[in-house]
Amino acid sequence: MKYSRAAVLLLAGCLAAAGLSGCSSDRDPNAPETESSAAETTTQTEISTTAETTAATTQTTTQTTQSTTDADTTGTTGTTQKREPAAGADSDTKLLWSERGLEAVPIDSKDGYGEELAVGAEYLNWKLEGFDGTPQGDAVPDVKAQFAYNGTLSQNGQIRVLAGSDPHYPNGLYMHVDNLADFPYFPKDTRDRGWFVIENADEVLKMLGLKSSGEISGDLSVTVSIDRLDIHVSADDYDTVHVTAASKR
Repeated sequence: MKYSRAAVLLLAGCLAAAGLSGCSSDRDPNAPETESSAAETTTQTEISTTAETTAATTQTTTQTTQSTTDADTTGTTGTTQKREPAAGADSDTKLLWSERGLEAVPIDSKDGYGEELAVGAEYLNWKLEGFDGTPQGDAVPDVKAQFAYNGTLSQNGQIRVLAGSDPHYPNGLYMHVDNLADFPYFPKDTRDRGWFVIENADEVLKMLGLKSSGEISGDLSVTVSIDRLDIHVSADDYDTVHVTAASKR
């Protein structure tokens, strides 16, 4: 009986120890650390993904903005820049006019044909506003002269587009007028007569209902009103006109 009671107590102690050992082994001591590590990994992943998305969005926006800017820049055609006009009378050149046209001679020259055309005087209803010549010996091969018309001059003509590689007016509007006698000219000028670059090309394109000079193929017949003329006698340059109204015909 004594031994039986002792055995019962020993068995109870073992069962109790086994129960405690079982509870301890059922728990994962790494569980809290694993949950924390997973949370940290998730947070880092979210931050990394958000940063990458933001960077990609910024890059896309920058590229889109750059593309839009480039498109706006390259899409503009027909724009021309008006050359600086001559102002007032020249100190070393004078202009002569006659039924033949205009002639520029050195200011002290006794040569030339016609009467002197002073600043403020009119020739063919064109008022001379200023001129500037570059004498070379007894000749004046390079002349600038600015005229304003007394009112507006209506002209029929044809417009074509200059090459994009033109050194002065790339993609500019180049017009030939039908009535050459309405415009002052220099008989010694070797360029084709009656051709003018339209200095306000962008405005004229809008008047004609066009978005760019690229829409003009070949020659376009037009009627225009002109109020200013800049003559530039030079081997590689153009005369220009300012147009106040334009329509297709």
